[in-house]
Amino acid sequence: MRKPLALALGISAWFAAAALPPASATVVPAPDDEPARRLLKIVTEPETPCEHGQLATDRGCIAEPERWRYREPEFPKAALRAGIERARVVVHGIVDRHGRVTEAKVIESSHPGYGFERAALEAVWRWRYMPILIDGKRWSLERTFEIPFERPAAAD
Repeated sequence: MRKPLALALGISAWFAAAALPPASATVVPAPDDEPARRLLKIVTEPETPCEHGQLATDRGCIAEPERWRYREPEFPKAALRAGIERARVVVHGIVDRHGRVTEAKVIESSHPGYGFERAALEAVWRWRYMPILIDGKRWSLERTFEIPFERPAAAD
């Protein structure tokens, strides 16, 4: 026997109403969500110079974040076949509040089209940094990475 349509609609409406907070309720975000992104930006010309080993940001000088996982970029096979000895790729990205590199994109490459761009991105995505803490809160850092490539000696 089928249930009346009104009963089915009434139950689904009750579930929908139960899942949503009342219109007058104030939703308080979890501490990890506020604000969604705290982002530091590197400043090229700071008001006061930073000490050695520090970065100048829009919130002042901070210690250079410590990289605790590093992956050497692989020299591309296409570049080996072409006889390229050295290359340089510049990648712009964000070290997020958990120490991962995100939103990475290549902004410059000395030898485009030989696979250096992909190798640089694959390496950077595997790097991990210690989180940046300011006043006990984690911050993300927008930065640029310069990745050099040297032809491996065994490839000769």
